[in-house]
Amino acid sequence: MDGEQKQPIEIEAPLVSDEEVRQFKRRQIWLLVANICLYALALEATIESLWRGTPIFWWLVGALLIYLGFTLFNWTILKPEVRLFTSILYILGLVDLAVFLLGASSDLGFWVATIALDRLMLIMIAASVLLTGYQLLRLRFVWRDRFLLALIVALIVYSLIPLGVAIAKHLPFAAAVRGEQYWTWPPFWAQGVYLATQILIPIGFIAAVCVAAWAFLRARYQQAMRPAIVALILLAAFAAASIELTRADIPNVSGSVWNYYYQKLHPQHGDIELTP
Repeated sequence: MDGEQKQPIEIEAPLVSDEEVRQFKRRQIWLLVANICLYALALEATIESLWRGTPIFWWLVGALLIYLGFTLFNWTILKPEVRLFTSILYILGLVDLAVFLLGASSDLGFWVATIALDRLMLIMIAASVLLTGYQLLRLRFVWRDRFLLALIVALIVYSLIPLGVAIAKHLPFAAAVRGEQYWTWPPFWAQGVYLATQILIPIGFIAAVCVAAWAFLRARYQQAMRPAIVALILLAAFAAASIELTRADIPNVSGSVWNYYYQKLHPQHGDIELTP
């Protein structure tokens, strides 16, 4: 009847299981611990480099102030995942900046947890190779193709061996690319480190971006965080390797692309060269 009042329709909220609550709490604790560790590592790297007399003093101080200002003043606004991503971006950005300004063969100017820049870059590339393998070996079509699976595993092992030798013997990146003190017979383009930085890591980066984008488009934002972080690390490793390859006058993908477009825009200039 018209005079009767309509009862409001009650919509029951979806039930959350105890296991989902525990997973959420574990995730929050993990993010908090990871953020604290990265903050400590970022501060340690800056303080140690300043204490040892780094020549890029103002670069590190300016980057630290921007990093702390962005994350601490927006602490209540930023989600833990965003703070984690920002901290990783900051540390990787410092490594790439130091490589660009000082050169990866330098053992002076930048340290992280007492590790100098020359070894730090090799460790970052080795970790990127492992992350690439992790990302590629999680794809279903890789496991369905035995030849592709064997090829990826072989490339990973072939890349990690010279990187391990270079890390153990404190070799610079350019020496690792040429296979010094390990295997100098193949040309540079057939060396494990070169194949890792110019083929393996870029493929892993593309795969990680695709996985993160797919999860993001399906509104699975938590699942997109891990491949997004992997993509960020791989991009930083590829950028640092490209800088050093260009400095060592070794042809590389990014340097060739950059010089191609630079010459089209500035035909009166030659190729871009980094100072040794």
